[in-house]
Amino acid sequence: MNLSIFFKLVSGKESHSLVKMSKKNKTFFSAAVFLIFSFFCTPRAPFQMETWSGRLLDGTPVRLGDVNSQILILNFYSPTCQPCIEELPALEILYETAKKKNASMYIVLEGNPLSHGLEERGNEEENYIEIRNRMQEDVMKYAISIPVLIIDARFPVFGEGGLITGTPETILLKTQPLVLKYNFVGPIASTGTLEEIKKDERLSFILARLNEL
Repeated sequence: MNLSIFFKLVSGKESHSLVKMSKKNKTFFSAAVFLIFSFFCTPRAPFQMETWSGRLLDGTPVRLGDVNSQILILNFYSPTCQPCIEELPALEILYETAKKKNASMYIVLEGNPLSHGLEERGNEEENYIEIRNRMQEDVMKYAISIPVLIIDARFPVFGEGGLITGTPETILLKTQPLVLKYNFVGPIASTGTLEEIKKDERLSFILARLNEL
């Protein structure tokens, strides 16, 4: 069975109801699958990601191949994705750790408005503005401090032949050249209080992997 699909079954927010077990056992089981999936991820530079580019919400261009930090973290997000929103507190913890490691981190949105429940406009510039305006609402509403990158529409993020299977998904890469080290499918932590999130096995695992890079 495809490990990414299996992980989504046990850790994806929408499919939690498929596995009925106690909260403690569910957390342990999800963490175990998270661990297995991550170790099966073999290093590679997928889809010529060095050439991928996009813009931040303020219009600043970013090319992934030009990131000058040794570690790059990308979290794939959509405003219509409830698990993406619910994992934001855990992402902020990851971001604080990333900054201490001088790692670069972005929340990434696909450049197609339809992927975010928005109307497709006449050209790429108008599509960018449409997505930017919608994402700025989430930045304000949820106090997101992580830089947000809207990837140019020509790069295959979702769908058949795309980089990821869906949102949320988080990848850790080494840079120069870009090498994929870990790919985490689904939320990186369960919902709960801040203290509960800090103790979550999945978040602890990804923080440990980051500190090893």
